[in-house]
Amino acid sequence: MTRKEKLEKVRSFAVYYGRDGLNKLVDFDMVIVEPAAQSPISLSELKKRGILALAYVSAVEVNKSFVENGLLRSEDLLTVRGQPLENSQYGNYLADLRSKNWCLLLWDKIGNLLLHDGYDGIFIDTLGDLEWEIIPKTCRENMYLAAAEFIMSVRDAFPGHLIVQNNGVNEICKFTAELIDSLCWENPSSGSLRHWMRNRQVMKQLHRMSKQHGFRVLLLFEGRRTRSVILGFNKRSWPEYFATKGYLNI
Repeated sequence: MTRKEKLEKVRSFAVYYGRDGLNKLVDFDMVIVEPAAQSPISLSELKKRGILALAYVSAVEVNKSFVENGLLRSEDLLTVRGQPLENSQYGNYLADLRSKNWCLLLWDKIGNLLLHDGYDGIFIDTLGDLEWEIIPKTCRENMYLAAAEFIMSVRDAFPGHLIVQNNGVNEICKFTAELIDSLCWENPSSGSLRHWMRNRQVMKQLHRMSKQHGFRVLLLFEGRRTRSVILGFNKRSWPEYFATKGYLNI
């Protein structure tokens, strides 16, 4: 069975950033892990059990140490009005996917994860940052194209491995839909009518695109909670492709 075929049969998944944690992961069909926190033994044990193991990769957000240690230069960062963009919640810079230097660093990491470490695919995170409205529209569109170009290069090089995109469910997905195996929607917003209406719009868009391009849609929630109410659908009225729920920080 190919990895793509196994993905189609996934009924449960989890994202786990902790160390090893085999006892927490064996009950899932697919797991996304922080590769730096996993040993070769733990990864081997997951694969022996037939569990799809994907490596977490941040495509846009980078730790400031990348700049401090000289791996990235100022021209490798995404800037607005001359100032580097930053996710203040985590203290990360936003890298510019048009930078050849940054893309080469990403390529080196992904190649090692798939060819050397033996992961079944990658879970590409932080692309959704590129949809921030603080980024000028023309720049955003250029970044969407750069993101699609990079993902296309990964797809061409590793056609048998899985590519799961996390978030970017508003605009970026329109550029990457035909290149990915799955799109994960993490922690849909809740708490107001505006959020409810937005969630319904996103679901309709993902439904249409998933049918057109054949990717799986995944929902990722914080902890082991099922919150169908935040999506504006009760359990019975959920579209079938939203049946696969996963959990973060299990």
